[in-house]
Amino acid sequence: MMRQRGDCTDANLIQKGCHVPVVTVQVGQAALVGDQRRASSPWAHTFQDTSTDVDMGSLYLNWEGVSSETAATISNEVAGHYFENTAVRPETALLRSVRHAYRFLYDARIESPLSEIGLTAVVVRNGRASIAQVLPAQFYLMQDGQLTALPETQERMGTLSSPSAHDERYPQWEPPVEMFRATLHPQDIVALCTDNVGATLSDNEVEEILAGDELQNAAETLVDSVRKRGEIDCSVLLLRFDTAQETLATPSTPLSEPEAKPTPAPSEARVATRGGAGTAIFGILLALLVMAGSFVASLFRPRSQPSSQATGTVPNVATHSTIVTGSAAEEARRQRLNRIAAGIVVLLVLVLLVIGANALFGGGESVPTLTEEPTALPKEVPTVESSQSEAKTETPSPEPAQTATATPEPAPPQDPTSAFINELQELVQFPSTMQPGDSYGLNNTMYVLDRATGAVYRVGTAGNSEVAYLPGVSTGGEAQLVTGRAGLAGLIQILDSDNRLFQVINDETPQVVQLPAASIQEPRASATYDQNFYLLDAGANDVLRFRPVGIGVYGEPEGYFGINSGVDLSQASDLAIDGSVFILFSDGTINRYISGVRDHEFSLATLPSPLGTLPGAIFISQGMGSLYILDGENDRIVQVTTEGVFQRQILAPNRLFATAIDLYVNQGETYLWIVGPTSVTRVSLPELPADAPRSAA
Repeated sequence: MMRQRGDCTDANLIQKGCHVPVVTVQVGQAALVGDQRRASSPWAHTFQDTSTDVDMGSLYLNWEGVSSETAATISNEVAGHYFENTAVRPETALLRSVRHAYRFLYDARIESPLSEIGLTAVVVRNGRASIAQVLPAQFYLMQDGQLTALPETQERMGTLSSPSAHDERYPQWEPPVEMFRATLHPQDIVALCTDNVGATLSDNEVEEILAGDELQNAAETLVDSVRKRGEIDCSVLLLRFDTAQETLATPSTPLSEPEAKPTPAPSEARVATRGGAGTAIFGILLALLVMAGSFVASLFRPRSQPSSQATGTVPNVATHSTIVTGSAAEEARRQRLNRIAAGIVVLLVLVLLVIGANALFGGGESVPTLTEEPTALPKEVPTVESSQSEAKTETPSPEPAQTATATPEPAPPQDPTSAFINELQELVQFPSTMQPGDSYGLNNTMYVLDRATGAVYRVGTAGNSEVAYLPGVSTGGEAQLVTGRAGLAGLIQILDSDNRLFQVINDETPQVVQLPAASIQEPRASATYDQNFYLLDAGANDVLRFRPVGIGVYGEPEGYFGINSGVDLSQASDLAIDGSVFILFSDGTINRYISGVRDHEFSLATLPSPLGTLPGAIFISQGMGSLYILDGENDRIVQVTTEGVFQRQILAPNRLFATAIDLYVNQGETYLWIVGPTSVTRVSLPELPADAPRSAA
């Protein structure tokens, strides 16, 4: 059963331009409705839409735990929401649409609890399947005769609370959506099923059934097998792909994992140019040669003569007008051949003249040959002199990347409160062994922690990178956090794995700072404000504030929240301070605290779309009045006032923010620095519009 959004039905797909499949897909459907098998499923729906220039792919849905009428209604709601969300990535649009569906179901006050309604939603686009699964539901992927089932999370779902039917608005409870990606190849089979398929049939049985040649027969066999085990309701939607393109991930790769960054294209490609003048002369000479040959051949061609009659014979008018003699037929055949030959010669001459003229007057472009591929220029890895000990040690440092070039990708559709940055300056490309972690910026310098070695690298705007801190005997252990110190330019502070604090002033040798390390249990983030050093300590369930009591000496920490505050920091992931304390939690929630008390007036309700649930990072521009939020799930940075009022969202091409690890904004908010899994990128930050909201004084 093919259902289309709006009036895009099967009969008028071509006329309305509603059905343009991205890949060739064979569909098989079957269902068990009240112990009666049907060739199509009322709970499975397919949508395709090309009403916009944005390719959103094809959407396939299979519901669990709702009536057929509800499934049809909610499927159209999901499709409408998904295909209208063209300003974000399809994976993000899919996640939002699934959440929107459950809010819609809640508002509809259906009888079934939301926790008992399952959904498998698959978007097929450019050879990649993006899968959103809400249990109870079942998903299989058949590749090269091997069956893969998405991991079951029924145990985790059992711990979640179901939404209350007495709430007047949509509660905080949201469906636990599992996101996956799958690379598609020819003859791969995707199976969207209700959970009783996986509960009654083993993976081997499902694999054996899907191995059949006919997809519709396989769907019906699955349903029949489930019915024989005592089930009376079941839904199966099978998709077999005939053509697909290569993509990035494997079926078990969670959506939250960063994608591998493609190798940058070389700045100059080595190509072989074809000679324009030589081609022109050759084409013209060849055309003249063909014309001359045709003329010479015509001189020796026998002239066609009319057929003669016997002398003295009176012409027979009737015979002359209706009968063609043998000699006349031969003469007509020769004339036809002559006309054909002349036409071919003229056509050939015209073609050669066009080729010659094009090569002579339009041959300035270089044409790459197939045998010579563009080769990237070799990158030079500088040898860095470490200042961590008296002996100078040669230490591998991040590879300098080419300075920034304009990215030709056009800006996507956006609202006036969006700033699209199209020019990216990639300062440094990390070695493949580096694992970037915490970072801190000092105006025109970025300090990035390498979790693999515990070293800290200093990255400048010129693309240079050097070691600022290297663990060793004369210094400390592996670095775990890096920050600066307010009011002191050129000073960074590094907390090592033994909770000892080191400071580096103007890139000199690190010096140990006296810090009561015994009070530190599980530090996750650090910050400085008003010369105080702050640690977000999940083990102590508090933000520890260390005040300086002398040069290079901090006193005993103070608990920011105090005893019995009720604050749970077990899921806290990042910290930002500007007098108030902002804490980012792993589910994407951000809270503001003033003097240790949560500010319930702080709200992100004015955002054009909700933040993603994947943890990112936050940064506060001290004295400038903006909080920057790295929303990697939605591939953007959100800028809000310190009260949480939306100011704008910042967008960039090449999924810059989707895989970012940390961010930094310089004093004056003119540059934005992004630490990614493979590089450090700097972009010019447009000035905030004059009519944008501002933080309270």
